[in-house]
Amino acid sequence: MSKPSGVAAAPLVVLVVEDDPADVGLIQDAFTRQELPSRLHHVPDGGEALAFLRHEDPYGNVPRPDLILLDLNLPRIDGRHVLTEVKSDATLTTIPVIVFTISTKDTDVRDSYGAHANAYVTKTRRSRGFRPGQSAVSSGSSVRSSRWRRRTLAEPAGSPRGAAVR
Repeated sequence: MSKPSGVAAAPLVVLVVEDDPADVGLIQDAFTRQELPSRLHHVPDGGEALAFLRHEDPYGNVPRPDLILLDLNLPRIDGRHVLTEVKSDATLTTIPVIVFTISTKDTDVRDSYGAHANAYVTKTRRSRGFRPGQSAVSSGSSVRSSRWRRRTLAEPAGSPRGAAVR
């Protein structure tokens, strides 16, 4: 059922778990450019992510995210552990988790999907050269980007074929 005309959709609440400020900026820019109503919340490590999700201090009044963008290589508690905790917690398991990482290791892809990640997106080294107008987040249409690539289990590392993130 669609909303009546003139009624704004509730913003998508996204938890960005990323320790690199440049990557956080790219994500913010991608959401802004897609004109998708969203509220991004950022935490720089896995310990903060778990505290946010469990509403522990100082996150007692934060909203439940509709989506988690999760880097694997994080300080304190790494993203692999966060993913396992989220997907094994009955109150959190329904939140989609997109692994968003520099790692192209087949074991990381396989382990992430094995831990029930909803998608695996590889940040390429060229992400640092991100230019306005280039985005991998799309609402309704497929956007091809040389900056970010979605990996599937069947796709070998280094495959020249890139899947668009939908």
